[in-house]
Amino acid sequence: MLLLPMLELLETDEEKSKFQLFYYKYKNLVMYISLHRLKNFHLAEENCQDVFFALAKHFDKVGEIDSLETKGYVYTVATGFAINKYNKEINKQPKNEIYKNYADISDENFDLYNVTEIKIAVDGLSDVEKEYFRLKYLYGFTSKEIGEMFNESPSNIRRKMQIIKSKLKERLGDNDE
Repeated sequence: MLLLPMLELLETDEEKSKFQLFYYKYKNLVMYISLHRLKNFHLAEENCQDVFFALAKHFDKVGEIDSLETKGYVYTVATGFAINKYNKEINKQPKNEIYKNYADISDENFDLYNVTEIKIAVDGLSDVEKEYFRLKYLYGFTSKEIGEMFNESPSNIRRKMQIIKSKLKERLGDNDE
């Protein structure tokens, strides 16, 4: 995603500087929402770009960057854009076109058996546990950031992550023996 074209939509250096902070603060959240809704990396990236262009155009609506209101606003905009893109791009495709992307993945890149095992283990987690797992290990959020999203303390998130890791190790068979 290119940040420079978005910055051109802003007038002052102060707005550009604030938008850069805003962008780096929320880019992972927007990508997570996009991937979660669209289930397609390329469409998710495209959606992220659309979201940040829209947010840059209406940057005057963004108050304090670190506030819950701003996070809620970003979440709402990203979700709305993802739903619109889903309805436009995915929902109108025949089902075999959606799954064609998965069939084109080369076995040289990974061992399908292990990926399937991991997928089954993760699918056995509760929805909330899956969210924590994805935010932490796929999108790199810290325990503090995840705690802010779910109104929980970072130590509580770390404890829950330990429980999740234990469940996954048990399901996958801990090979440390």
